[in-house]
Amino acid sequence: MRKILVILCLLITCQCIQAQYSDRNSMLRKELVSYHRNGLGYYEVLTNRMVPEVNDVVENYAFDKSTNCLYVLTKNGNVVIVLEKEFAKYIKKLKDIPHLSGTALTQAIDKRNRQLADKYYVLNQRRGQEIADSTAKAQQDSLDEVLHRQLAEIDRANQKELYRRSHTAHDVPLGSSTLYCTFCDNTFNGSDVSETIGIDNDSIYFFTQEDGDLGLDHKDVHRAQITDELREDSAFIYHWKAFQKELSLSDRNRRSALGNLTDSYASYINGLRELAPYGYIKDWDWDDENGFVTMSLSFVNTRKSKIRYIAFHFIITNDVGDVRCQGVFRGTGPVEEFETSSWEWNDSSYYTSGDSSKMKFTKVVLTYMDGSQKILTGGNIVVDDDD
Repeated sequence: MRKILVILCLLITCQCIQAQYSDRNSMLRKELVSYHRNGLGYYEVLTNRMVPEVNDVVENYAFDKSTNCLYVLTKNGNVVIVLEKEFAKYIKKLKDIPHLSGTALTQAIDKRNRQLADKYYVLNQRRGQEIADSTAKAQQDSLDEVLHRQLAEIDRANQKELYRRSHTAHDVPLGSSTLYCTFCDNTFNGSDVSETIGIDNDSIYFFTQEDGDLGLDHKDVHRAQITDELREDSAFIYHWKAFQKELSLSDRNRRSALGNLTDSYASYINGLRELAPYGYIKDWDWDDENGFVTMSLSFVNTRKSKIRYIAFHFIITNDVGDVRCQGVFRGTGPVEEFETSSWEWNDSSYYTSGDSSKMKFTKVVLTYMDGSQKILTGGNIVVDDDD
């Protein structure tokens, strides 16, 4: 667990200083009006578009307390955000955000729409003049050459856009490349990577899906240096350039990686508790060499209560179920929550006959630090057989 906390700290190197709204603090985000540049460099208007996140806020200009809606102006859009209840309470107390509704709210929205329309009208006029100037210069040089170059640029832009639409940013083609993780000192193949978090200078950050206890798995985070082999891989380079913004280690990507890793481990821990509410046995082995019974095992405590003592009651049978030996091995803690303690019993006095073949736990008694006990029998005795 401590290793995970250290890695999380490495992922978070700075905090975003601009307001951001996402599903962590709002239920819905809709761009009433937004402007986006097309392939020719002109800004096109889009209306009533749902977005996953709102960034680059330049003005919080209205709050409608009856609907918990916050109205903001960003660098390129006019956005309404339906806030989560608790966050809405906080926004409601801010005195510099006007509380508007009805006609006053409509007028405020219209005013910002006009601001954006005026701003991008000027920018489009400027772009038109740039194109006109470029065309005039092209006529002086070589019109055919310039047209060919422009068509080639448009074709490359179209190919890139088609690639972006048919691929996922964080599903980076790594092929059979070898990646050495500086966090855990393990080596991975490209096929081991479940998701690429991002690329920063000469390093690539990625997730792998790791096997855990009781048949469960969880994400683990890694950092590796980008090898010369990868730098010469055309598929990797093209994908990197096509999704350069999405694969940068921005604040948004860091927060998303942190959330994914936290959710994965929370799901893993909850899964262990669901399968083994009081804990489970792992790394279990026994022997009856020379007739004397020896045993070793580990126990993982899945409860908050600290275990003081633990007793493992067992029977040994032959292939037809005849009991050849029974007894109990006792271990001393403490065993904290989600800590693993191990014991070995190599000099017991338990003796069993030569046809013994199976050992089974009949009862596990957990004694906690406050003196209370929990007796596990039957299906409550959980053994991790995947080791």
